[in-house]
Amino acid sequence: MKKLLLFLILMFSVSFLFACSLPSIDDENKDDETEEKENENEKEDDTTSVKEDYDSSQIENKLDALRQKDGYFIKYEYQDDEEPTIIAFGAKGDLFYLISNGEEAIFDLSHEDHMDNYTKTDGEWSLSTIEYKDGLTKEYAQTIVDSYTALANSLCTMYEVITDDNFVKSSATIAGRACDQYTTLVTAGVYIKYTVCVDKETGACLKWLVEGTTDAGRVSASFECKEFKTNYNIELPQVPQAEGEE
Repeated sequence: MKKLLLFLILMFSVSFLFACSLPSIDDENKDDETEEKENENEKEDDTTSVKEDYDSSQIENKLDALRQKDGYFIKYEYQDDEEPTIIAFGAKGDLFYLISNGEEAIFDLSHEDHMDNYTKTDGEWSLSTIEYKDGLTKEYAQTIVDSYTALANSLCTMYEVITDDNFVKSSATIAGRACDQYTTLVTAGVYIKYTVCVDKETGACLKWLVEGTTDAGRVSASFECKEFKTNYNIELPQVPQAEGEE
């Protein structure tokens, strides 16, 4: 489970730094194609900002409403210069589910006296039970789960790292969900194109694509939602009892 947490922290940190700390290049180094695309962007008059249309602070509440009602499941694929990475998270009632790179976890907070933590590594499920005692309460266990889901939910608010407010707005469909699509160019010393798709119902970012040129050369990174379910059940795995347990 520690590997999953470290991966989520690393992925969000790298994406944030990439978006906010892009190195600059001299304008004279831009090629003709770059200048042509800049000119096309300048011709667009119908521009807006993602943050004008969506309030990222409301996403958590909207997802939590889905959790309490019929449950939800969101699966992302993250892509950079390495192999694609899958990260998924879901919740229904007192059950919370996370997966990344084949490592899975389910937190069961439905009990009043303990929390069950299921983990899956190398295809095998195991179960650990944490009893509420000696200062460890159910409320504190919830904060532990929240620390994992908060990192996962940070993908839903990734458009917050883009400070440009000159987006061209259109429509798109991602994972069967109706989205508003926003595209913008950042050309202040660099040539970077952002494409962001936001789910109309929840305000969650379902696609985030950045590509372009810096003084380090061509760069590209993205994530995209591959599944979004709003009627989702989490089935607890059958874990063999340890020797000596009744």
